[in-house]
Amino acid sequence: MEKVIINSTKPLYFIPPVSWFLGVYESEEWHLGLERQFSKQTLRNRSFIGSFQGAQLVSIPLVNQTTKGTYAEVKIDYSVNWQNQLCNALQTSYGKSPFFEYYDYLLFSIIKEKTEFLWDYNLNLLTMILRCLKAQKELSFVDCDYIDEELSSVISPYYQVFNDKQAFISHLSILDLLFNEGINASVFLKK
Repeated sequence: MEKVIINSTKPLYFIPPVSWFLGVYESEEWHLGLERQFSKQTLRNRSFIGSFQGAQLVSIPLVNQTTKGTYAEVKIDYSVNWQNQLCNALQTSYGKSPFFEYYDYLLFSIIKEKTEFLWDYNLNLLTMILRCLKAQKELSFVDCDYIDEELSSVISPYYQVFNDKQAFISHLSILDLLFNEGINASVFLKK
């Protein structure tokens, strides 16, 4: 079967990295790929947050038997308390960041939802992130076999809560930018 490549289509990631937003932020309509085959070990159920030790991987556990089908069929595993672990990791990493208290309760309300399917969970989280960024984006969905996952490799440094302990860490989740820059995150993404 021939792979279909849709360059303007983005994969739907779990808390996408800042680089995911670059290049498309100015677009009014975003195309998200509804993939016919779920891609394992990707940012669809993983993300990186900042910590005093560097980039920290956080992930959503999945029901293994469902990962062989389409992205929309992949189920989240709630047999472990990963949602509280994620909220605690975000609190530890960003609790002292300038804008954490402006957004934590909004994001935590979505993080703590027990949504059955990963696609729906990620879409709910992306919708809330866009709301926090005050970004009016029209989301459309495209059935596809393959999505180019190349992310921008050049990210201009911005303030990070651990700047005094380490150099700038690129490719962290959009929450890093949001918690550290607040509504100025939108200005950063438009540059």
